[in-house]
Amino acid sequence: MCIPSVLLFSSGIMKDSFTFAFAGLLLVYLYELIVKKRFSINVFFYIIFSFYVVYSLKPYLLYAFLISFMLWFALMNLYKVKNKIFRVLIFPAMLLILSVSILYLVNTLGGILGG
Repeated sequence: MCIPSVLLFSSGIMKDSFTFAFAGLLLVYLYELIVKKRFSINVFFYIIFSFYVVYSLKPYLLYAFLISFMLWFALMNLYKVKNKIFRVLIFPAMLLILSVSILYLVNTLGGILGG
């Protein structure tokens, strides 16, 4: 089962297909670097190159990508906490910190990324 927009926007050689492909590569290699702890020069090269391609084609997509990646990373680390009571208590604080950092990120990168 395929998503219709993926079939439509990635069926030809257009800007959207490159953006979709390199955003996926960026996600995969950030996962390799942060979650699997695989540090190599190739991983850093792919992250930088994918970031550059997405930035060159559609810089506003990096807002959504970076915000969702920060949320994913925060929730991934939250589930590493074994104590359920401590996890429930730390969740609102983590959401507050994440919200403030997202607002700072959007305000700071707004001029750079064309927002």
